[in-house]
Amino acid sequence: MDRIVDEDLGTGANDTTARMAETIRVEAAALSKLAVGLSDNFAVAVELIESSTGRVIVTGMGKSGNIGRKIAGTLSSVGISSSFLHPSEASHGDLGIIGDNDVAICLSNSGETDEVINLIPQLRRFGVEVIAVTRNASNTLAALADVVLPTGVHNEADPHNLLPTVSTHLQLAVGDALCVELLVRRRLTTEQFASFHPGGALGRHAIVRVKDIMTSQPHIPLCDSRERLTEAIATMSRFGLGCVVSQKDNASEVGIFTDGDLRRLVGRQFDFRKALVDEVITFPARVVAGDSLAAEALRLMEEDRVTALPVVSNGNLVGVLHLHQLLRRGLCG
Repeated sequence: MDRIVDEDLGTGANDTTARMAETIRVEAAALSKLAVGLSDNFAVAVELIESSTGRVIVTGMGKSGNIGRKIAGTLSSVGISSSFLHPSEASHGDLGIIGDNDVAICLSNSGETDEVINLIPQLRRFGVEVIAVTRNASNTLAALADVVLPTGVHNEADPHNLLPTVSTHLQLAVGDALCVELLVRRRLTTEQFASFHPGGALGRHAIVRVKDIMTSQPHIPLCDSRERLTEAIATMSRFGLGCVVSQKDNASEVGIFTDGDLRRLVGRQFDFRKALVDEVITFPARVVAGDSLAAEALRLMEEDRVTALPVVSNGNLVGVLHLHQLLRRGLCG
């Protein structure tokens, strides 16, 4: 691949954009090559981690260490006990985190990083099996490992082939691929995943259910479909949810009339004085179950371009969910 050299460097916006785009193309090409070149060793590594009754110890120096921390964190996200071990600190007491039946993932692009290489005998002393993530199988780390996951020989994205860019992307991709496969094999449910992420937006999207935030009795803006529309509008104003809801006598259908429907009627010069709710209410309305995730309710609202949904449970109207309630819980955006 042709590389940009010093004398070619321009300073204009077009030059900057072109170089940035080239960096992304180089990294994307390396990732694509990795995806089609995975060996059976990747499955062996997954099985080694899956069968272990200990924790996963991830280690690496410098930028590889930063990637290692992320891999350890992602493993924890799928319920696999894991820790990052700094190779320089290991011999100064941090080896105490290692236990029986642990597995180590060692990251080094060159496979010759002294701190990582020197750690291997200490890991072996504890009976730890080693997975090496490195550029090829022809280096010291690969020779010392039980399983080698080669990322492939490549150039970095910078003109001098020095800055860890492509190499760290490939290490991260290998770690992510391991974690996703482990998640699938462990049949991790949304609820189980959420139990590891109770805080922040991720936790809210994964655990908050419609029934947790909906408006329920006695604050549901109910109306009778046979009453005058003016009475229903008064109910809508009183409850402040931008809608009224109604359930037919046989409880098979729920209807809704919203402030958006009201605005559209005004545009038609509608005669509100004589109209009944039955003439304008939407039957059947799109509804959501109380046990549904709030994130699913948001998806339905976005799909139908509405701001409120009737909530049902066992065929009965039990509440109303408004977009503002999702906003207040940080579930939008």
